[in-house]
Amino acid sequence: MELLNISVENFLSLETMNLDLQNRGLVLLEGNNLDSNGFESNGSGKSSILESITYALYGKLSNSTAGDNIINRQAGKGTSVILSFNIDNTSYRIERYRKHKEFKNKVLLFINGEERTQASIKETNAMIQEIIGIDISTYLNSIIFGQGDIKKFSQSTDKEKKALLEDIANITIYKKAQDKAKEHRDATKQQLDLLTSTVNTNNIIYQNILQNKESADKAYNEGLAYKETLKIRVNDLKTRVKEAKKSLPTQAQTLAWHNKLLTIQEEINSLTSPEMTINPIELSTLDTEITNDTLNISKYSNEIEEAKASVHNLLNTPNATCQYCGSLLDETHKQQEVNRLLEKATTAQTKGIQIQNQLPSKQNKSAELHKQYEEDMQKQANVQQRMNSLYQEKQALDSKVGSVTVINNNISALEEQLEEAQQMYSNYKSVKPKSVDKELQEAKNAVELSQVENTEVTKKLEEFTKVVEVYSNKGVRSHIMDLVTPYLTQQANKYLSILTDGTLSVIIGVNEETDSLDLRVNNINGANDYELNSKGEKKRIDLAISLAMQDYVMSRSNIKPSFIGYDEVFDGLDGVGIERIMTVLKERIKDIPSIFVISHNSNLKELFENTITVEKKGGMAHVITH
Repeated sequence: MELLNISVENFLSLETMNLDLQNRGLVLLEGNNLDSNGFESNGSGKSSILESITYALYGKLSNSTAGDNIINRQAGKGTSVILSFNIDNTSYRIERYRKHKEFKNKVLLFINGEERTQASIKETNAMIQEIIGIDISTYLNSIIFGQGDIKKFSQSTDKEKKALLEDIANITIYKKAQDKAKEHRDATKQQLDLLTSTVNTNNIIYQNILQNKESADKAYNEGLAYKETLKIRVNDLKTRVKEAKKSLPTQAQTLAWHNKLLTIQEEINSLTSPEMTINPIELSTLDTEITNDTLNISKYSNEIEEAKASVHNLLNTPNATCQYCGSLLDETHKQQEVNRLLEKATTAQTKGIQIQNQLPSKQNKSAELHKQYEEDMQKQANVQQRMNSLYQEKQALDSKVGSVTVINNNISALEEQLEEAQQMYSNYKSVKPKSVDKELQEAKNAVELSQVENTEVTKKLEEFTKVVEVYSNKGVRSHIMDLVTPYLTQQANKYLSILTDGTLSVIIGVNEETDSLDLRVNNINGANDYELNSKGEKKRIDLAISLAMQDYVMSRSNIKPSFIGYDEVFDGLDGVGIERIMTVLKERIKDIPSIFVISHNSNLKELFENTITVEKKGGMAHVITH
């Protein structure tokens, strides 16, 4: 990359500047700050020259400042930074504006004089980044040294170190290739997801058509079976109606049954139960008297026998006692008791004879009444038996007559069912379903086609996934990193041998145990840990690594710079250190035609071929000597 010219207006402390960057040789940038009595050089605007190039390329300063903060405070508006450069015989021009009267806050890009500004500032910056080929971190570690608060390689994290080396080794192209492959992979994944959804959708459509066809065929066949069932039912009902009509009795039979019923009913109506000639109560009363008389005769007979026995006992028992008081009976008292008993027996005999004399006439009368009563009961039984016989015959005839009604009702119900079944059979239409064989085949073809596409896209996805792996940290990028780190180690140690007489050396490499990118220091006269080295030693290490990075960047034909800058590279160094750095810079000028070195040490002017002085007054800096 060959820088041609930088032109600024109202940028940082610079009011205006138009600086040629071609073949300037080894240039010292010195300053004179007329606004501060305490400083001759600091704050004069020297760093603004290098910052203008950084801003033109990346749209921000080395400390990431951007936006309106880069506008000169005194002017407050109208800022422009315009950088021209060539890469591989192609001319480029970047124009950046802030609060500009004509261009507002635009970023313009020209290629071979033709404007190629993109739709947005972000897109234009991305295009510029792609043209430059390295990011700002690599730029500030290799092209410009010591400016801003950008982390030095030695002070960066493992991730930052790897990113820096990837950028200078142009591994970012593989990262971009991986990103592109990821885009294709993700797009293919989306396509595959869509195709998978399409396969599923087509399969669902096919299954739905197939199921609908099967359902329609099933319904049609069920309809045919149902109509056949209706036909069978019609025939069955016809047979049942016919058989029911056959079971009906003839009209003559029915008439005969009705006449017979009338005759029976007339006889039933004529039958009357004969009256009883004997009063059952009277008969029962007479029977009760006869029973009581028989009992009384037996009773009186028992009393007579008991009296006889008692008399016999009194007469034949010595020392007899009274049955009432229990005292011994004397003869007088005994005779009185015997007389009493004899009198009781006589009275019982008299009553028994009287009842006995009346009993035969009562018994004769009872026998006559019983005979007459039985004759009356038999007459009533005969009438009741005839009545029962008539009712049974009538019930049988009623059943026969009633069966005619039942049969007729059954025939009517069957005929109604037959009519309904015939109507259903006549009206039922089992329509054959429309053929969907064509649609079914088309759906099946769609499923097979989408499955084929799915298989093809799956293969593409596998291929893009492999490409992503190839361009991953464990793929080709890892192999290139293995080539970069030995080169950087070799070149850094080459410069350290000049800067330190070989007392310092470094090893830049990947720690296989932790997979981290390490910087190991070998210090013959001091510590082997970078952080434990002195400020001057660390500055020499950082400069050596920066020079090594410059070497690698210059080895890339698409980036090889024509301009490099160093900001306060001599700060903190003794005379020997300054001399050795100048040795390196004079060697470097053979490959890089323009080297700008910022320093506030005015005693260095004699060491440089050219000097550019920046003078600041009233908050405005100008290049007064070039």
